[in-house]
Amino acid sequence: MRYFTLTTLLASALLLLPSFVADNSSKQVLEGFVLIKGDNPFSIQATEVSNRQYQIFIDALTKKGDDKALNNALPKSIQWKKFGKDEHYYFGQEHFADYPVVNVTRQAAKMYCEWLTELHNASSTSKRFYRLPTEEEWMTAAKGGNDNAIYPWADTSLKDLKGNMANFKVAGTLSDSGNENPDASFTATVKSYMPNAFGLYNMAGNVAEITSGLSFTKGGHWNAAADFLRIDAKEKFAADIVPSPTTGFRPVYTELK
Repeated sequence: MRYFTLTTLLASALLLLPSFVADNSSKQVLEGFVLIKGDNPFSIQATEVSNRQYQIFIDALTKKGDDKALNNALPKSIQWKKFGKDEHYYFGQEHFADYPVVNVTRQAAKMYCEWLTELHNASSTSKRFYRLPTEEEWMTAAKGGNDNAIYPWADTSLKDLKGNMANFKVAGTLSDSGNENPDASFTATVKSYMPNAFGLYNMAGNVAEITSGLSFTKGGHWNAAADFLRIDAKEKFAADIVPSPTTGFRPVYTELK
């Protein structure tokens, strides 16, 4: 007889909520990367990891029956209560399937990258190593080929004729927009706003992105001031202990010879 642990029951209950049905093909999580050329080339995901993509990972852990790994990987959705949100309505729900996964620890993000490595290497003659980006890699990708870039877009303004260039809270100075961003009450879909010159979405704003640096994130987020949208900015990060509704991640990979 198999005894179901609390973690297994929790995951099962989560998957039985009114939710989207994840397409469990590896194609959905292994595609959508952009090659960044240079002396040390790497490929980076064009978007932040979405709830839809992360659900496929959770489904795989559930099927594997690894309760410890599943407990470590599940988003800690109770953190939404800090923003007055219902902890049950975001992850696993169809409406938010294409929004960035949040409330994950650095350990969970690294587990996701390790899973991508296994998925690719088990089904391809080429070998790849998926991981979190270094700060240097993240900044190179965010600049979109412009070494002097302040933001992922070409201009130094936070707005164009169509509105804000990213999903963030308030302007850092009066020379920016000077007002609260009315769009910044929540996360936005992973393909919101215009991509940078490399085709990468939301390298500024939406969710702060976990890097391989141990104590900071990059890019700012939906509840951050504009100062954190600068490519050279860092934000303190304690998600190994307390994950956040403002923090997500995007993987990179390097080809193994």
